[in-house]
Amino acid sequence: MSASPPTTLEPMRDRDGSGEGNMNNLEKTEKGIRLIFKPKGGAHGCAEESLSDKVAMFDQYANKHKDKQNKNPFTSGLNLEKRTFSKEEYGRPEAGSLTDIRGRKATAHILKEVLELCEIIHQEGTPCRDQPEVIAITFGDLFNIYTHISDKCVGLLLRARKQKLVEFEGEVLFQRRDDDVPIYLVKPIREIRESFNLRLKEIAKEMSIS
Repeated sequence: MSASPPTTLEPMRDRDGSGEGNMNNLEKTEKGIRLIFKPKGGAHGCAEESLSDKVAMFDQYANKHKDKQNKNPFTSGLNLEKRTFSKEEYGRPEAGSLTDIRGRKATAHILKEVLELCEIIHQEGTPCRDQPEVIAITFGDLFNIYTHISDKCVGLLLRARKQKLVEFEGEVLFQRRDDDVPIYLVKPIREIRESFNLRLKEIAKEMSIS
């Protein structure tokens, strides 16, 4: 003998704890009780985005894409105006672009590595007799110390010499052959720190603005 469905129904609770309106979701049929879902917020359950909003959003995207293509010299089929560049903009990526941000991050990373190299020369080197403010270290000693930190010792030395931070003889230094070549830190380490930290702060500020 099958049990008959209950004649009284206990209201189901909403998420807010109230049972109001839930009795309307239950319908008694010949076969028992059926739960009917009645979404809130109107006939469609939620406020739909209007057609005008969708059109406006599409137009905004299309205009942004068109403006980007107008700046692309490889775009065909468009009457592009000849762009003019300032001396600072020529040969550089658009400010705020991903390429520009990656370039700034790379520049900051190299600055930190060059500063670290100068710090090691200052810490591990020896003051020159005739010029105590100039610190010297042989390439062999510097190479053995720095290779535990990075494998770019020679490249960083060349970059540091280009910035007039260090001096040494020869175009390129090679391990073993040039182990006895002296490397001179010709600028005071305090001056180097101040200059590099200032440049790093400027890069960080430019990245936050863009």
